[in-house]
Amino acid sequence: MEPVRIAKNSSLTVEDFGHEVVAIDLNDGSYFSLKGLAAELWRLIDSDLTLPQIIERMSASYVIDAAALAKTSAFLKQCKQEGLISFEENALNGIDDFRVNSSGSKVLPEFELEKISDIQDILLLDPIHDVDDTGWPHSRSEGNG
Repeated sequence: MEPVRIAKNSSLTVEDFGHEVVAIDLNDGSYFSLKGLAAELWRLIDSDLTLPQIIERMSASYVIDAAALAKTSAFLKQCKQEGLISFEENALNGIDDFRVNSSGSKVLPEFELEKISDIQDILLLDPIHDVDDTGWPHSRSEGNG
């Protein structure tokens, strides 16, 4: 497997709270919550590691078998579809064949990614520039001016 670099979307603002990583896409106002294994994986992506290095690091804690690799691949594809990350189109081809000497003993848990889009309008408001005399949280188009 060739070294695959996974790039974070440059329009994200990200905050790591330890138990949860929160990412907000400043282009569309989508809010993402990554918990558990998803937060762990995000930290590895944030460390600018290649995909094989990420899997190697995960193998210290988790059993990396075909099911774990398929689960990881599916999660990365979901993150790409949501616009959180990018990688070359065929980058995950062959991930199922990747083998690592896994010293981890835990079964890879589910990745927890939640997308919250019901607050997009509020997140997209710019209270400094996009308000009129009625004030925040009313956008200029909603106000009287």
